[in-house]
Amino acid sequence: MKFVTCREKKSGKVFAGWLAGEGVVDMAAVSGGALPDNMLELIRQNDIYLPTIRERYAQTPATHTMEEVDLLAPIPNPPSFRDSMCFKEHCENIGVTKGKGIQPAYFNRPIFYFSNHNTLLGPSQPVTFPKSCRYKDYEFEIGIVIGKPGRDITPEESQAYIFGYTILCDWSARDLQMVDQQMPLGPHKGKDFATTIGPCIVTADEVADRLGSDGRHDLKMEGRRNGEVFTVGNFKDIYWTPGDLIAVASADVDLYPGDLLGSGTIGKGSLYELSGEYESTDWLKAGDTVTLEVEKLGRLDMTVRG
Repeated sequence: MKFVTCREKKSGKVFAGWLAGEGVVDMAAVSGGALPDNMLELIRQNDIYLPTIRERYAQTPATHTMEEVDLLAPIPNPPSFRDSMCFKEHCENIGVTKGKGIQPAYFNRPIFYFSNHNTLLGPSQPVTFPKSCRYKDYEFEIGIVIGKPGRDITPEESQAYIFGYTILCDWSARDLQMVDQQMPLGPHKGKDFATTIGPCIVTADEVADRLGSDGRHDLKMEGRRNGEVFTVGNFKDIYWTPGDLIAVASADVDLYPGDLLGSGTIGKGSLYELSGEYESTDWLKAGDTVTLEVEKLGRLDMTVRG
């Protein structure tokens, strides 16, 4: 199924539900309150709610047309958000443009940092960069949503812990990031202000037919800026698999339902990796549109406000 969080344009009411044809279903409304009104509660008890939805409500007609709602981040308030660099080509491209190779530590394990789980946007919400930022950038990723608690999860066990997948754009203030990374503490302030996910969370069973024995999904990916293609790739091009990432993230630590893990950027999925000359790079500008499309996951259309 494809789950969403929406806001009614007329009333301002926020509700969770799923896509149905050309519209959405308000799951709390159609169930008389038997289903939750928010995505986090659905994920926390998905072992109870999903069978009920499929048995009793899956064929329910849409309660709203797409024109009547704004799509918010499908899970606006995950308990945590870890982002990583699991696509090796992205790191290789940075190495070439910056005159450095991939650090040997990259091949030891997937490395992640904690990003801001309270600044998630949906496709209907334009992104505003920090006022001091001049080097405005995108990063084309896929988000993995954890579906049940676990610790010390092995890569082989990981699929049972995944609720679903979503498209993720890790907006990046590169000049702020460069200041932070003069100290080995991560890129945090350059990533602190916004991440867009959506348009929906696609449950893991919807893409199970594309999952290979190596733990990688065969899903085509394409990114466009103002209608012009900037990258074409595939989720299966990932070096460290979602299972590898989950194993590292859960080592000696509990993961919780709704936790969000970013795959890291697909090769050529950012402006940062394409140019070594910062001042001459064609960074994002107010009014630009960024479109990220992933087979079976949908299309995420976003606008830069400034």
